[in-house]
Amino acid sequence: MGLGEDSAVQSEDPEEQQAAIQQLQELVGQHFPAGVDGSNAIESLAGLIEDPQLDQAIKQQAQQDPDSCVRGLVKDWLEQNAPEALEQLDFGDYVEEPAEVDPNAAPADGQEVPQEEPVPQEGQDQAQPMNVQDLAEFIHSFYDRDSGSFPKGPEGVAVMVGKKFGEQAEQAARKMIERMAPHQSTEQNPDLQELMRIKELASW
Repeated sequence: MGLGEDSAVQSEDPEEQQAAIQQLQELVGQHFPAGVDGSNAIESLAGLIEDPQLDQAIKQQAQQDPDSCVRGLVKDWLEQNAPEALEQLDFGDYVEEPAEVDPNAAPADGQEVPQEEPVPQEGQDQAQPMNVQDLAEFIHSFYDRDSGSFPKGPEGVAVMVGKKFGEQAEQAARKMIERMAPHQSTEQNPDLQELMRIKELASW
């Protein structure tokens, strides 16, 4: 089975398949942007996964946002075509977005669209169910494109995400914030790093 002709992750040669899985792990273990016209993802997957339908899906996603992560598309493809390879991969901080009803879709047979958001009781701060798109929009609302930073500080934004969407979203938000404003990352800011360490100790 020659590379570039078939998907190496489906190879019948154990050594070739394992090498492909290791290369794929480097791609899906972190944010994997589609790139302009999907070129980054498609070129990176060349030889590892060869599927015109997957390439087309990546291109369509790239039209919406070139920086959007394609790990979901890769994971779906592996579930259908190479489940044994999927079991060996770690997709890092990827959070699978739950299927949602289109709020703009017309209700069927004249039925009313049910209200999904619970009404919080007075005096309670209830975390909302995490939605990847809502989470990204919430984080971007605090982002200053001119300075490429978060005026409220990365930790401040992450804490607000945690209160609004929950602890899992807060962890995902920190990674997203670090990518958007690396110069503000906790690794380069000892004060924020200390705050995070105290918070982790307090959670034990």
